[in-house]
Amino acid sequence: MDGEVLVTVPSSGPAVKAKFEGTRGMIFGLELFDGKLFSIADDRCLCVWDAGILESVFTSVSSPRVISKLDGQFGHSARPYSICHDDSGNIYTAGDDEVICVWNVQNDVLKMVYQKDVRMGSIRALRVTGNQLYISCGSGALVSVPVDELIDDFNVSCTSLLNTHFENKPVNQIRSIGDDIYILGSSGVLALCRHDGHGSLEIVSARIACPHLRGFTPCSFSPHNDYIYGFHARNFHVIDFRSGAKLCTVPCGGIHRQWYFSLLPNYDVLQKNQARVDLWEEKLSLFNGLSPTCIKSASLPHSAGHFVVVGGEKGSLVVWHIAPSALVNKKPHYVRSVEYHRDECSARVMDLDIIQISSISYLTMVSFADGKIECLNLNLDEQIGVTIEESKDYEVLSSPNYSIFTKEQIERCGLSALAYLEAEEGSGWLAVGSESGAVTILSVHETTLKKIATLTYHSATVTDVAIRLESSKLLVSSVALDCRFSSFYVDLATMQVTFLRAVPLGVRDPSSLLLTSAGAIAVGNGMELV
Repeated sequence: MDGEVLVTVPSSGPAVKAKFEGTRGMIFGLELFDGKLFSIADDRCLCVWDAGILESVFTSVSSPRVISKLDGQFGHSARPYSICHDDSGNIYTAGDDEVICVWNVQNDVLKMVYQKDVRMGSIRALRVTGNQLYISCGSGALVSVPVDELIDDFNVSCTSLLNTHFENKPVNQIRSIGDDIYILGSSGVLALCRHDGHGSLEIVSARIACPHLRGFTPCSFSPHNDYIYGFHARNFHVIDFRSGAKLCTVPCGGIHRQWYFSLLPNYDVLQKNQARVDLWEEKLSLFNGLSPTCIKSASLPHSAGHFVVVGGEKGSLVVWHIAPSALVNKKPHYVRSVEYHRDECSARVMDLDIIQISSISYLTMVSFADGKIECLNLNLDEQIGVTIEESKDYEVLSSPNYSIFTKEQIERCGLSALAYLEAEEGSGWLAVGSESGAVTILSVHETTLKKIATLTYHSATVTDVAIRLESSKLLVSSVALDCRFSSFYVDLATMQVTFLRAVPLGVRDPSSLLLTSAGAIAVGNGMELV
């Protein structure tokens, strides 16, 4: 399930005929060219496979054939979003780092020919038409460069007329249809352009992609250019390419991150007038006016209730002591709370964790956006509920010359989730999730980190991870943007990893995970007990 490319033949059923394996994380782009399949993904790696198997896949009746990648190379410092090729066999990739990488394949090995800095915002789309490479940038610039001149210096600019049509907003996709070039802008505009043969684009027409939806954000064309996919408020819409009429509306939570769209046969998809309903009983509703950024909770012993710690903007922290009576009465005024503000701080709280020290004392580690980590003591008081005392203040990033820290290379991509379990003073275990979908387990002893295992199940960014010690095994659970929950055992004696279970989640955009005695609770656009 980790970054696989699956091959099916819809006319013969949903069975998987072949699998291309070797990439990690959510795949953002595929390119099939000259008998080779190329992909770019969350792990920022360009991968290549031999696609000759596709010629025999139509007649195959055996189990899926597994194709290992020929090569994989890193060239980007941030997520690549677009990939294309030219007639000479060169592969072009680009993305958030505002850099275009040009590659070719020699003896089944990827070679980078050169890199070109564009520096006009995130590059969302690339397209080669004839001898011209078209580049759409996050700044609203649309660049046309002759392929054979890309290695030379060029000025990135956009005509005032084109900027006016797109309201100086980014271009989301370019599609070449014959001699016509269609451009989708995030402002909701669909423009038709033609290349005049002298290095310039001529704008033939520009109109609103869907005149019936004010504020509609188009994201992509369908594979056969029949439809336009996009979002309006919390809904996903399919728009007719020619008339601009709404054909389909699906509530999905809105546009929050990069999307890829495809048309598939209907197997287990809800039809019109069908619905699934999940019912949740609201136990308690608490208001926090400090712009929450993260949340953690801890159960208190002897049925004393729970600590709920919420981080927010401007160095703020709120701790609630939720007693069992508050859950029964469902009244917020039964909940005691205390606020903490870091002195002269405007940085928001990025993440936090809670560690139990005694039956009434807990330790909270809080990381701030300015690179500082604070250690706070939480104490349960029968009279006033809960108190916060500042224990230690660590300078991690802002003053590295005065800090003692350990640097460990975990992934070539960004890290997205963190959980720590203390075994004894100065030692414990750390679980780190990444944008590639992998979860890395490390043992911690004072300032030394040692990698134990890497769990590869998810195909998208891991949003939260939780660990728990069960006898001599670590139970490691995680949720990710692929809407899946996974759980593994790590044997601390043999360091062997055992896959426990995986569950497709019914909630969209899962962002938090909580382990309880009854199971695990995943929170996203709703809650689900696993």
